[in-house]
Amino acid sequence: MHYRVERVNNLIKEELGYLLEREVEFPHALVTVMEVACSKKMERALVYLSVLPVTKSEAMLKIARQNQARLQFLLLKKMHIRPMPRIHFEIDPHTYEDLGSDAF
Repeated sequence: MHYRVERVNNLIKEELGYLLEREVEFPHALVTVMEVACSKKMERALVYLSVLPVTKSEAMLKIARQNQARLQFLLLKKMHIRPMPRIHFEIDPHTYEDLGSDAF
């Protein structure tokens, strides 16, 4: 079971990264899927996004969340897995640590 969750995490990360690049417009920012963490029962998937420049993180997170239902539908259509975890977007907390305090 654990191996399946890991495989689904990697598949969602890859496909969602492609969908975010092709289907959602993020004005003047680079948005990257850093990590996906599915729950053990495959009910929920936390998608951690990295945004550059960091100052636009909240605005880009809002755009991602506005497109969440459409991205969920496209992901389901593309992946054909059951159950398909519900995606939820968050900003990757490690992004801020890696950039240091100079990024703010």
